[in-house]
Amino acid sequence: MKNKRKQNIYSQQCKTKYPIVLIHGAGFKDDSRLYDYWGRIPDVLKSHGAVVYCSGHNACRSIEESANDIKPKIIEVISLTGTNRVNLIAHSKGGFDARYLISMLN
Repeated sequence: MKNKRKQNIYSQQCKTKYPIVLIHGAGFKDDSRLYDYWGRIPDVLKSHGAVVYCSGHNACRSIEESANDIKPKIIEVISLTGTNRVNLIAHSKGGFDARYLISMLN
């Protein structure tokens, strides 16, 4: 019984109030056949209770263009999950894209 309770605690340790959107860096895609940008991170987060989406944007564009590409995905995630916010986890240029999105695109 103790192990089952411990396992249940671990299965929810990444659960957040709002869904997570992963924003990748320059030169990569979330769905590339050649390179798995996020590796096992999305699956591990999901297996521990998180709701995770990837931005799916083209990071080879300017920061402004990338942020504008990400905004519809954020709106879609909010609509799908019934929340009014998301948690952003960004890497490399994705951090600049996210900051622009937050500060300039509401």
